[in-house]
Amino acid sequence: ADPDPEMTCLAGEYEPVKKKGMEKFLHWDGTGQLYDFGKTEKYGWLCTSGVPLKDSQGKIYAFVLADVSMAGVFADVGHFTIRYFIVMILVTLLLALYLTHRVEKQVIVPIVRLTKGVEDLTADRQGGCETTGWFANTGIRTGDQIERLNLALEDLENTLNKTEEKDGLREDLT
Repeated sequence: ADPDPEMTCLAGEYEPVKKKGMEKFLHWDGTGQLYDFGKTEKYGWLCTSGVPLKDSQGKIYAFVLADVSMAGVFADVGHFTIRYFIVMILVTLLLALYLTHRVEKQVIVPIVRLTKGVEDLTADRQGGCETTGWFANTGIRTGDQIERLNLALEDLENTLNKTEEKDGLREDLT
């Protein structure tokens, strides 16, 4: 059953042939694919593809031709393009979500922890509290410069503690 009875082309039915398309088939040199694109009044854009029929001497005496409506091809290309863009948008959104999560986990959260450690250490030192281990307990294990900064701040905290202990001993001796 033909999906569109108005577009049915019965065997032997034809529209007037344009000279350009006819000459393309009649003067074909036997190399490459044999096809022609043309616009018809009834069927719109068609791709006519054909193969020659040859006699026993190899001379072409007829062609077997088939027409393919380009409307279906154009519609399929349009649907593919829409689906492609939808998939690309979804992939882009998923990649953006992944990268956002990764940046938050690898950069933002460790920097917030370091900032809090510095603020707490400063507040404790100014308040006379001797709590230690602000940077040892941050849990930063990023394997990059942020972790190295955490280790440097931990060393700085330890150096400050040792310096304060020495200063405290000196004050006790005097």
